[in-house]
Amino acid sequence: MKHGNAKYPLELMLAVCLREERKLYPQEFLQTIPRSTLSLWRSKPPQFFIQQFEDPETREIVKRAKSKESHEAATRKKITASYFKFLQFIKDRMGEKEYLRFLSSNKRDFLIVVDSLEGAISKNIFLEAAGVSKNRYWSWKIAETVKCDSSYDSVCIRKRPHKTTKQEVQRIRRIAMKGGPNKYAIWATALKEGKIAVGKQTFYTYTKDILTEKQHRKAPKKHRKVRANAIHEIWHADISIIFTADGKKHCLYCVMDNYSRAVLAWRIEDRVRKSISAEVLRDAFIRSCPEKVKYMTDGGSENRNILDTDLPDIKFKVTHLVAQKNGIPSNSMIERVFHTLKNEYKRVVNAQDKGHLIKVVSEVINAYMDRPHSAHGVYSPREVLMKTSGWFDKKAVLYSSAKARLEANKNATCSNCENCTCSTSFDWDVVSTSPKKTHSQVGIKNAP
Repeated sequence: MKHGNAKYPLELMLAVCLREERKLYPQEFLQTIPRSTLSLWRSKPPQFFIQQFEDPETREIVKRAKSKESHEAATRKKITASYFKFLQFIKDRMGEKEYLRFLSSNKRDFLIVVDSLEGAISKNIFLEAAGVSKNRYWSWKIAETVKCDSSYDSVCIRKRPHKTTKQEVQRIRRIAMKGGPNKYAIWATALKEGKIAVGKQTFYTYTKDILTEKQHRKAPKKHRKVRANAIHEIWHADISIIFTADGKKHCLYCVMDNYSRAVLAWRIEDRVRKSISAEVLRDAFIRSCPEKVKYMTDGGSENRNILDTDLPDIKFKVTHLVAQKNGIPSNSMIERVFHTLKNEYKRVVNAQDKGHLIKVVSEVINAYMDRPHSAHGVYSPREVLMKTSGWFDKKAVLYSSAKARLEANKNATCSNCENCTCSTSFDWDVVSTSPKKTHSQVGIKNAP
């Protein structure tokens, strides 16, 4: 043979490149060729060998190679184009979200289709046309490959013993679905009542698809915050207008404490008067008896020179500051309380008349005072105001629960893990981060 090398002819190399060697050569002969040599020939493009042909005797195989290559390329191009058009037709008719939801609910069958391509089309091209990202494909692949019923997200708890158990996640979601003022209050209340024992972020993670009635995601306003360091250091006062079902307008006068977020005094009236604002301030002062306090309001007429009214007994103990005048950016803290009362407690704006409104506002303010506030962890404004906070040790509860969960998950039985790598021994992690303060009795210390 003139072509190829001393041992193998060029025709054999081209046939192997085109994967037609079994049609032209006996199996016994092909088995004598090293696999590395066959792989090298297959990795070359057909044109690499075609260009080396000079002998007219080999023109027939060259013609066949070119014809086959062009025919296969044209066929693949037609199939791919038809496939893309069909997928686009399906997505247009179903809608993008419904289409992806359908694939997600049938991901096992979809994975079988992708794995059975066998080189007919590139997997990446197939996924791109199907509208499925690589990350989504591999997450489906892992979920179906290592699926385990022992945990909520199908990852075996014996491999990750720190994970929240399936029963705990189901309990968390049931509590969140029952609703409440907001997710923070739901978590804090359930934690104090012993219904759950997980951190705030874990609670949010497993309930991110469950929204409370008035859960809004608004960008926070960028302004300097006014914050007190102690109770009765800074007070806020303002008026909110409320219309009842009989068409009449009513004014909710309110005074609150900056540090505890507690409502100190309130009143429902039909007019905006400076004398009424002074009376509400006097009520708050008599109930709280502060030594000295900063009184913050907006620039409304009901607050102008309020200390010049009939308040001789408290005049020298109160410093009146006006928002946007005395270096205060806004009086937004009490506006936030009004927002909470009128939006999270719908009964306020649905009152029938003034008498009904007074009753509803009284109930709603008591509910607001007794619900946990995010500014104080698991404690409510009333607990902070009355100085009865500090009795619940959240860190100790979560720490002891984490230790118990770790031991339970390490020794858990899982029927799906009998014949997989989960049955092998592991060097389990040890809970090394302990709370700064632990108690022999978890949860209660010096309860009031």
